[in-house]
Amino acid sequence: MRLIIKILEDCCRKQEEGSCDSCVEVYLIWQEELDWNEELIKRYLGREALWLYRRFLSLLWIRHFTSDINDLSFSQKSQSSIQVNVSVFLDKELLLINSCSERSDNEFEDFEEQAICSASYMLWLTKQIPETKKLELREKIENESLDAMLKLVSLRGPPFGAI
Repeated sequence: MRLIIKILEDCCRKQEEGSCDSCVEVYLIWQEELDWNEELIKRYLGREALWLYRRFLSLLWIRHFTSDINDLSFSQKSQSSIQVNVSVFLDKELLLINSCSERSDNEFEDFEEQAICSASYMLWLTKQIPETKKLELREKIENESLDAMLKLVSLRGPPFGAI
């Protein structure tokens, strides 16, 4: 985490100096890290630490990239590719959440924990995204799946503290 934060701080400093290429590099590093985290989440079911790290990565995205999209120091190409990827990011997160929310027929605790962690992450994500994207996210979430996730989390409580 410290390395990513340090890279992000360096990017912000370089951006203030007028170099926008570093932000594209950070964006690519962030994407690789998010993909790696997704692989780990799918391999090691119900591991809260992996979901917490995903929250950290998502928060970096939300706070840095979405707030800087309208910044004039970004090139037009960078702005449009990152703007398009906000929707792609939300789509990928919903796919991950849906795949992790499905519980297996066997009642192993790991599958149940995975479903609870994904439900908590989804609820957290809906509170973190910018207002301009909340409507888009709500349209993509099926009401039935949201209700099922809310019931699941309320029965067991969120796995890692407050949502």
